[in-house]
Amino acid sequence: MQKPKGKSPYYEQKKKPPYRDFQEKKPQIDPEVDKIIKEIDKLQMLNQLKTKDFADENGFADKVAQKIRGTKTAQLYKFFASIRKMQKGLKQTHEWNGIEGAFYLLKPQIAYAKGRELIQNEFYRILMALFSKVDVGTNDEKIENFNKMVQFLEAIVAFHKFHYSGGGR
Repeated sequence: MQKPKGKSPYYEQKKKPPYRDFQEKKPQIDPEVDKIIKEIDKLQMLNQLKTKDFADENGFADKVAQKIRGTKTAQLYKFFASIRKMQKGLKQTHEWNGIEGAFYLLKPQIAYAKGRELIQNEFYRILMALFSKVDVGTNDEKIENFNKMVQFLEAIVAFHKFHYSGGGR
């Protein structure tokens, strides 16, 4: 029996490669959260962010908390506890270098939680935007940036608890 010339029927049937195309399935982000991320991206350092902008009712943290309804409070507390532990270390040493490694190791943990769909895309994107503005400037400025990030996350956790644990219903 003679083999047919040209391409095999397998290639004619398959229009796309057999692997998953990651470019096609880009998660959409809420427009309000996207606007907040753009505001954060405009800053050189996170310590330039006014506390009123994120901590006030209907501020950045409140809006983010409302958009991450599917994120469990336990996940928020898990990241917040890690960050609080780093903050404690900073208060003792006053040296950014002492927590820098732990700070950067949080990024893969957050990516893992996002990959397992334990946290919402909006929360992931906000965290990455905040993280990008922390390790900037002198030692003292980095510490100020870090403390501002802690305050922002504390506000998100508080508003999330308010909206989804019986307080704001």
